Amino acid sequence: MFYCYQGLSNKEVAQFLHLSHRDTDNKLRGIDEEISLRNHKQFERYIQENGLNRCIPHFLLASSIQHID
Repeated sequence: MFYCYQGLSNKEVAQFLHLSHRDTDNKLRGIDEEISLRNHKQFERYIQENGLNRCIPHFLLASSIQHID
């Protein structure tokens, strides 16, 4: 979800995660169906309303960054 929110295409997400683009499409479609999303605008709104736009995967953070809980 993070990569899609950042504007990567499904193919770019698949390449980054070392998955086939079909696997990525299926997983994202499943997420969309589970939370009843029909388009990218609804996806962006869902991310923002649930605070997921403030989440950064741990492997993207530098080791010197401190987490504030």
